[in-house]
Amino acid sequence: MAANATSGEKQGIVKFYDDGLGWTESTVEKELAYRNGFLEEARKTIEVWPNRNLDLAQRHIHQRRVNLREEYSVYEKGDAGPKTYHLGYRPGHSVPAAELRSRNHGLSFIEQAQKEVADSTVFEEVILPAWLKAVEQWAGKQVCLNVVSPPPWPTEVKVEESNGV
Repeated sequence: MAANATSGEKQGIVKFYDDGLGWTESTVEKELAYRNGFLEEARKTIEVWPNRNLDLAQRHIHQRRVNLREEYSVYEKGDAGPKTYHLGYRPGHSVPAAELRSRNHGLSFIEQAQKEVADSTVFEEVILPAWLKAVEQWAGKQVCLNVVSPPPWPTEVKVEESNGV
């Protein structure tokens, strides 16, 4: 099997699936895809809040992540069939994979933060709008690859006094 991996590497196959920031190799493109995906999912969720089924949305994104990983997987045929040996992944998967991972994170942030707030009206009318503004600012910051820049947590965002809180 070592020969298969070596021949795979010669064909440009990468050994590890890279959907994270700075894991295998940091790039501006991956960071921007992550930020944009997170922001888009936050906007999408807040736009239809509280009518969005977060569990269903999470399952949908998870399935998209599974499908993307499979789409970029490279196998070699063996005695057990066409997908006997997993050789690795085709190059080019890291940007779309980071974007889908961030969509999953955007939903998770909202879902988990909602559990921290007892008053659903405050969460919907005060916290979510302030958080979205902070996410927009975070997503628009210049990418600096040697600095970890996570998205803001909803309940840790400072709410402006003009919001009534």
